[in-house]
Amino acid sequence: MLVLEKEKKPYVLIQENVELLKPYLGEMEEHYKMPVELVPLFDKSSSYISGGNFFIGKKPDGEKFMLVGANEQISTSKDGISKRYEVRPENIHYISQQDYHLDLSIRPIGYPYVLVNNPEMSLKNEFKAKGVKTKSKPTLDKNNFKMLAYRKSIEQLKENGFIPIPIGAVYDTKNASVNFMNAIVNKHEDGSISYITNSSKCNLPNVSKYQRMFEKDLRSKLEELRKIDENAPILKDVYFIEGENYGESNEVMDNLIEGAGGVHCMSAEEPNFEIWG
Repeated sequence: MLVLEKEKKPYVLIQENVELLKPYLGEMEEHYKMPVELVPLFDKSSSYISGGNFFIGKKPDGEKFMLVGANEQISTSKDGISKRYEVRPENIHYISQQDYHLDLSIRPIGYPYVLVNNPEMSLKNEFKAKGVKTKSKPTLDKNNFKMLAYRKSIEQLKENGFIPIPIGAVYDTKNASVNFMNAIVNKHEDGSISYITNSSKCNLPNVSKYQRMFEKDLRSKLEELRKIDENAPILKDVYFIEGENYGESNEVMDNLIEGAGGVHCMSAEEPNFEIWG
């Protein structure tokens, strides 16, 4: 399900077995309190993209661009996407995924810069957070799925004029899952950005080291970029959304945990460029 806007009015877009759902269209519209549009599943002309699997941005010249998870190539076409989102087909780029959604491994922070999770950097940070000392740099097998997807995404972004910024941001262990790549980036009037992401405290009690390492690394990388590009983003704040008693008092975290999602999963963005600029 995806909430979009048509003629300044919101509507719900659902891609499923259309014939199966047609009889329930009225009930769905009553439930969502807005119009519902059904799109056939696996229709090659389809423009439906699941919320966490795309980003829309704007270049300095005013042209819109889209980064779309490569898995969507099975059920979408650039022409279909172009018509729905009003983005030129040549500005729609399929990017290799490390996980089931693109927003779990990359995060645009202002054209042409895109954060990309580097699994080996994450591994190194994990060792550091646990106080594990190694004689050599922690590495993953060259055929590791996430490393292959990481390298491919770096190539694809560069080929299409973007500048990837590798960073350690995703930690998947048998006890917890932490993802700082899944985030909302807010651009302020002065050009600076705020980065809003998930908290490690919810999944890894007392391990705020992950948060400190991520923020320090992100600030450092952007400060270095500013030395060579005065238009590179200035990082104002990093917010880690948490909830100590999320089951009782924090509705946001309660919904995140219930849906096993992150802050960007809940707010798949389609910016209003008349306001956002």
